[in-house]
Amino acid sequence: MRDVDTMREPNTDQLLTLAREGDNSAQQELLIRHRDRLKRMISAFLDPQLAARLDPSDVLQDALTCAAVRLPGYLDDEPLPFYPWLRQIVREQLITAHRKHVQADRRSVRKEHSPFSGVSDASAMHIANQLVSQESSPSRRASNNEMKQKVRVGLEQLNESDRELLLMRFVEQLKIWEISEIILVSETAVKSRLSRALQKLNQQVTGND
Repeated sequence: MRDVDTMREPNTDQLLTLAREGDNSAQQELLIRHRDRLKRMISAFLDPQLAARLDPSDVLQDALTCAAVRLPGYLDDEPLPFYPWLRQIVREQLITAHRKHVQADRRSVRKEHSPFSGVSDASAMHIANQLVSQESSPSRRASNNEMKQKVRVGLEQLNESDRELLLMRFVEQLKIWEISEIILVSETAVKSRLSRALQKLNQQVTGND
């Protein structure tokens, strides 16, 4: 695994080695080098009902603070590749922040609403563009706004695992091998699941079985 990771992310192993040796700058670099993609991940999964009160930057900062505390334990054990580990902490923080706001204001947020069941406008648009690009007949293409709304509804009707898989691929823009490391299945299985999820969404949007 490490040989493959070194080939894909040539600086990560070097930073991990330096961090184990007590290099504070290497530890900081490990925590901040994925800020942009993690912020994109938060924005992708941030419930539209909570977007006005949950700033992605605040969620990310809390997650990175938590990661800094956990980093020494990770360096000792290294249970999984670094980015999936860091992303997992961000996901946990997003869930915690969501629950905090649900408890703070149950009148405007559904009591049992999952933080990963809503879809932002930007996320719906990204995936709508993916579906439109596959449509061979221009006459059947809906307007951007209409397609966005159809995709939003379709995504929310999918099960959570299918929805999250599509968001990881087309909104977070993760590579197949990255998704494979995150959900712990083979790259072939990731491709198969993505194909099925995209097909289900297309059926939801077009109404075709």
